[in-house]
Order: sequence, then C-alpha cells, then structure tokens
Amino acid sequence: MTDWNAFSALFKTTLLLYAAAALVYLILIALRRKGTLAELLVGLAFLANSADIVRAWMATGHPPFQTLFQSLVFFSWSVTFFFFITRLLTRVRLIGLFTTVFAAAALAFALGKPDFREVLMPPALQSVWFIPHVIFYFFGYGALFISFVTALLHLRFPQPKTVTLNHWLGYSEVNFERFTYNAIRFGFFLITLGLFVGAVWAESAWSAYWSWDPKENWALITWLIYLAYLHLRRRPRWQGKPAAIFAIVGFAAVIVTYLGVNYLPSIAGALHAYQ
Repeated sequence: MTDWNAFSALFKTTLLLYAAAALVYLILIALRRKGTLAELLVGLAFLANSADIVRAWMATGHPPFQTLFQSLVFFSWSVTFFFFITRLLTRVRLIGLFTTVFAAAALAFALGKPDFREVLMPPALQSVWFIPHVIFYFFGYGALFISFVTALLHLRFPQPKTVTLNHWLGYSEVNFERFTYNAIRFGFFLITLGLFVGAVWAESAWSAYWSWDPKENWALITWLIYLAYLHLRRRPRWQGKPAAIFAIVGFAAVIVTYLGVNYLPSIAGALHAYQ
C-alpha cells in the first residue's frame, strides 16, 4: 500500500470525514438520538470530496475518471450526492449510515489502488463521448445504490409505521418498496444512456458498436437484470419482498461490473481495463 503521505490532503480529509460520519451515525442510532451531527459530517465530507475532484481535474487538465483510483473517488461522490436527494425527498436519515460506510469503504479500497499519474488515453478514446459516458454510468450507479439501501430497509421494515426509530426513518408513510422502484427506474434510465453513449463512442473509435469485452458483457447483464426487475414488478406476486431481493441482486451485479471483472484473467488487455 502506498504511503499515507502520498495522498492529497483533500483525499485524506474526505476519507476521514466519511469514516467519522459513519461512526457518529452508529452511535446516534444506538442512543436513539437525532442525526444532525452525522449529517453535518456527511456534508463536510461531500464538500471535501467535491474539492478533491476539482483539484485533480485542474491538476491534469482532464476529468479525473480514467483510473480505478479516480473512479472510486467519483463513485463516493455520486452515492453521497444521491443520498442528499433522497434525504430531501424522504427525510430518512438511516440511509446516511449506509452511504457513509460505502463511501468510506470505497475510498479505503482506493488506498490500495493509487494512481496519481496523468494517463494518456489512446487517440481513439480521446472523444467528446468520454465524459457523458462516465457521468451517466456513475450517476446511475449512485441511484441504484440508493435502491439497494431502500430494498434492504424494506426487508427490515416492510411497515415503517410500526417502527420506533422515528428520527431515523422519517415519515411513517415512507414506502421503501415503492421508493426502491422509483430509484431503479431513474438509475436504469441513466445506465441505459451510458450504454447507448458507450456504443456510439465505440463505433466512432473502432467502427463497431459492441466488442464483447468482459466489462461490456457484464454491463449488459446488469442492464438486463434491472430490465427484468422493471417488468416483473408489474406482477403482484413479484412485488414486496421478491422485488426487494431482485433489487439487491441487481446492485451486486453493478459491483461485479465495476470491480469484479477487473480480477478476471480475460480482462488483461481488454478495452475497458483500468490503466
């Protein structure tokens, strides 16, 4: 692992703030206290996360999305961004615990994947499609992370009005299963745009919309899982617990697409392998 001092002050601050927020969330939940302090820490972590992305962008002159390390920083930012949106829509503080644990874990994992070099992309990949492709996908992943969390909450609290964690579950009428469905609809729309933009980009670079690259294949598998969810949920017997389990499986496929395929032997030399 790279020496701690090699990382930027903003990166280290972001990681420590996310970790501190997760710890404070746990303590306040155990004490049945409001999460104001924890949410303040999340806000500060998000600001530091944002500043770190801007710093890296200005330092290299291109969006910092090209290496695994850079993408992990942006992934943490994306899930936190969607947490704040969810917090405004539902006032469910409990999602903040999952968000900060995930963001801190992603950045902790990034400690073992340091790459501070300026990556020179091949001419074929230096395209206007690069930024929208990455942003659509990571924003989609952020929304799908929220659907994963609300699916877990639905399994634990199928009827929120019976729960005593009022400060943490927000309004008693929050329907976690319905919120999961809406989050998946939005996330699916974004990853569909990402898939489309990626295909257009591939055609302009290699004269082929699809190359059956391992990451492309898993991106398609993930897309098909969520497509199946959206269709099956329309059937009454697939609503509730089965739909929540399906949503959890879908996000597991997201993680395999994003990280898991990087450990496959077939990823060596693949078009979507992180440099």
